[in-house]
Amino acid sequence: MAATDNPAPRSPLSEHRYLKPLILFLTIFFLNATFGAPGRTLFPVYVEKVLGGSPILTSTLFSIQNLIRIIVLFASGLLADRVGAKYILLLGMTAVSIGGLMFMVSDTRLLVLLSLLYGALFTLRTTSSRAYLALVAPLGSMGLMGALYFTGPTLGSALGNAAAGPIADQFSFRTLGIAMLVGNLLLVFFGLLFLPQIRLEQVQNTSAWEMLRSYQVLWKRPLILRLIGIRFLPTWWLGTSSVLLPLLIFRLTESVTAVALYATVISVVTGSTGLFVGWLSDRIGRAIPVIASSLTLALGPLGCALFVDNALLLAASAIFTSLGGQWLASLMPSLVRVSGAGHEQGRLTAITEAAWTFGNLGGTMAAGVLIGLAAPIPFVLAGALNFGTVLLALQAARILRGTDIHNAG
Repeated sequence: MAATDNPAPRSPLSEHRYLKPLILFLTIFFLNATFGAPGRTLFPVYVEKVLGGSPILTSTLFSIQNLIRIIVLFASGLLADRVGAKYILLLGMTAVSIGGLMFMVSDTRLLVLLSLLYGALFTLRTTSSRAYLALVAPLGSMGLMGALYFTGPTLGSALGNAAAGPIADQFSFRTLGIAMLVGNLLLVFFGLLFLPQIRLEQVQNTSAWEMLRSYQVLWKRPLILRLIGIRFLPTWWLGTSSVLLPLLIFRLTESVTAVALYATVISVVTGSTGLFVGWLSDRIGRAIPVIASSLTLALGPLGCALFVDNALLLAASAIFTSLGGQWLASLMPSLVRVSGAGHEQGRLTAITEAAWTFGNLGGTMAAGVLIGLAAPIPFVLAGALNFGTVLLALQAARILRGTDIHNAG
């Protein structure tokens, strides 16, 4: 099923019994992100402050997580479509508990093994969560639902980071890891008991081999081809910023709490505006928000390059850039949803998330190496690459103007 000018069949949400899965799913996803937030934000600080490691060690461990994602990704998309999204989602959510364990160990070999496991589980979480959302959210409101899908975890990350910084400063990173491990396992058990399973008949009548072969057709759809690039290039910025921003702010302020405050502010600002952009895309179409987001991503990293010696201006530039990243991320479930049928969403998500993974991998590895040459260089590269995002966004906009479902009034 390609994108269409006509409204899709009524979502399962149009039946009252599917409202509960949507609310439960968004709530569980929010809490999972709350527990998991320190695993990305504070881990670079843990490596430098506690382990005495370099940024190259952090970028290597993050890169390992991305490499295993590449191996697992397409199988995870197939599993989400075929087995059912619920159980794959709950299994994937245990990645947060693995992230907690990483704050409790210092042996590099064990950190490598945990990074491999974390990357594999987080991949399952990504594809299955998007597939579940596509099954329970109305297509005509998919922009807002996609924004909620990303904003909930973003605000959850703000809450998690706000608590994590003081815990790490006043107690220890080990205490923080224990809280992540135990709290998240309790959440997974709750989801196992109460989150309903939803499957589609089309999938149950299709063999696994046929579903695997379908990737050859799915990735060639015109909109999906553009979305591959729109996922890859902005995520280069994400990989770069996730390694360098916490580290540079820590070096400039010598405070873990300052790093956590930055992460909290960026989560609140990007999350709250993402809701508006998602709502707006349901009203005026997806084309204009996609173009605006890409422009922000192209210009923002240049500010980071200029202000690498000023913690406040560096953080402000990063927040501005991340607005575009959050907006595009919020729009992605909607963009993927109009590209295919409900029973294809796991595989379509796998295709676009493969691009996300390669972009994150490239940005992460480049940051660890280029920071040793000069701090501005990784940011200049990220900005230059995202001028390509602007070109792809303009091409996608032409396709989207013929496929957007407008819900004005």
